[in-house]
Amino acid sequence: MDRLKHILTLFLGFFVLSVSAQPFEITGIITDSETKEPLPFVNIVINNSNHGGISDINGKFSLKSNSEIYFLRVSYVGYFSDTILLNKGQTFVELEMRKNAVELNEVVILPGENPAHRIIDSAIVHRKSNDPYALNSFSYESYGKFYITLGIDSLQKTPNHLLDSESVQIKDFFEAHYLFFMENMSNRIYKKPSLDNETIIASKVSGFSDPLFTLLMSQIQSFAFYEDLITISDKNYVNPISRGSTNKYFFLLKDTIYDGADTVFVISYRPFKNKNFDALQGVLYIHTDQWALQSVIAEPMTMDQGVSVKIRQNYFQPDGKTWFPSQLHTDIYFANLDFDSYPVFGRGITQIFNVEINPELKRRDFPDATVSIEPDAHVKSETYWEENRPDSLTQKEINTYNFIDSLGKKENFDRLLDLTMVLLEGKIPVGPLSLDISKLYMYNEIEGSRLGLGLSTNYKISKKWSLGGYYAYGFKDKQHKFGGDLKIHINRARSMYLNATARQDVRESGAIIWGDGSVNIFDTESFRSFLLTRAEYFQEYRLSVNFKIGKNFSFMPNVGHTFSRNQDDILFGSMQEGS
Repeated sequence: MDRLKHILTLFLGFFVLSVSAQPFEITGIITDSETKEPLPFVNIVINNSNHGGISDINGKFSLKSNSEIYFLRVSYVGYFSDTILLNKGQTFVELEMRKNAVELNEVVILPGENPAHRIIDSAIVHRKSNDPYALNSFSYESYGKFYITLGIDSLQKTPNHLLDSESVQIKDFFEAHYLFFMENMSNRIYKKPSLDNETIIASKVSGFSDPLFTLLMSQIQSFAFYEDLITISDKNYVNPISRGSTNKYFFLLKDTIYDGADTVFVISYRPFKNKNFDALQGVLYIHTDQWALQSVIAEPMTMDQGVSVKIRQNYFQPDGKTWFPSQLHTDIYFANLDFDSYPVFGRGITQIFNVEINPELKRRDFPDATVSIEPDAHVKSETYWEENRPDSLTQKEINTYNFIDSLGKKENFDRLLDLTMVLLEGKIPVGPLSLDISKLYMYNEIEGSRLGLGLSTNYKISKKWSLGGYYAYGFKDKQHKFGGDLKIHINRARSMYLNATARQDVRESGAIIWGDGSVNIFDTESFRSFLLTRAEYFQEYRLSVNFKIGKNFSFMPNVGHTFSRNQDDILFGSMQEGS
């Protein structure tokens, strides 16, 4: 019995020690005291230690400590430093920081060698090895959202009783809604040196059901901040960590953040005066672990064509050793666009997760298009979104969907987009089927007016295969024409599919028709039929395989059997075998 008590005492002792050894944790969000916008990359230190971290692009942070957390010390470039006292047991805190206008306009004269240059030179030396494009391959999933709204800071600071009724309405609306909001989910794969594809698998756009708008989020900024030239809104700027940048940019060491045994140096940069080049300004957070970028803030020194773009990037180590982008943030200010004197701006946020470093990827895994959209991307269920969004939507985002969607249905926002896609693809979706416009009407000297109907299944039935058929009648030759085809996708990444066709129809004498004979209405071949004066009737059965090699070559080996007769003979009469 005594032995049992002794064992129990030891067990309880270990349990108490293990519980007491559990780290203390504090989470929170840091915002601007005036605009209430989240502040990214704020330096946060726990108590009087050198231990802490920085907020992410959304201003959120999560810190752990083996000892109790009594207060947090926060500092940020361009803002007053502050100390926040915590209540005992407090686990979440909301911090607001005030701008320091004096610091933003300071003039610094450094005697001797600039201490920031050693850090910048180290980052330049390690630039190529930290570049994600230097990896043999990578893959990841991402969630992105983008919204457009008005800057109503002046209204938010003014009590309602001091505003007229119209200003109150504007204030109330834009505090609860955005002008525009969209989301997307995508998968990306990359293989050195140039194989690259991003596939949008889900898309949701306020007011529109078509996923085309999701392409607006692509190519606004460079994916990583390591190229000699950084692309922002289709313009290239000299990278502050490119070779020779210390002769072009002025660097200032602003802060030092301790991350365990490592250090993060916070360095601001701007071009030297009278330097004639496309320059950026902002802040670099350089981590001594491989001298890699942990965070970046960058914006063009001068506004381009009335549009100002500011980017922010955050990096992490998904495998514990390789630095890789985790968050991309883009602010777009439209200087020449306003609504009732209020400025218009947009914000895009992309979160990257499920990163794989150097996965096994083959050439056949890559489609020909750099960006592609899944056919059902715009009809993903709300359950899918709830399960795959990294964070729940805010009430403001939900309000925007509800309001703009109802307005979009009322005003038929999708009508123009639907018409455009119909004209480009030549097919009108009708539930699980698609109506082929090119089969509805045709005219030529042989058939006269030709009326018909062509239908095929679409992605709502299957993404792996499609079945189609058509019927047509010529009022001059009084003959029936019909056909059908079955397409089975073997490998979409290489545009490889099997196509079986059977048809009895009319064609230009000596012509060879590939595939199922469908022609886009904007293709010059579609107008050739109106000029047809010599034709032959034929009956054909054909099996073909289509695939691509590289981006520019397509092959279609096929076998088939064709019967043809002169156009003066009756269709489907006694036929002689042709080619």
